[in-house]
Amino acid sequence: PVLDDVRSLIGPQAQAGDITIRIAGETGTVARIDRRATVQILLNLLSNAIKYGPVGGTVTVAVVDEADRVRVEVRDEGP
Repeated sequence: PVLDDVRSLIGPQAQAGDITIRIAGETGTVARIDRRATVQILLNLLSNAIKYGPVGGTVTVAVVDEADRVRVEVRDEGP
């Protein structure tokens, strides 16, 4: 649900740059988080990825479940 919220919030910015937001990995993963802080961090990372990525590019958010923690990676096609 957090990733869906972030995608809907950042969607207009992504559309303006013709950027595709792709969610990959283990999206059913459950973790205890500070929801507000996590959303803000992801919005900042995605905003930068969109801002500095090429028009028509893709930004990928990958979720990796690592035994005792969850890793979230944001990858873009920019410099």
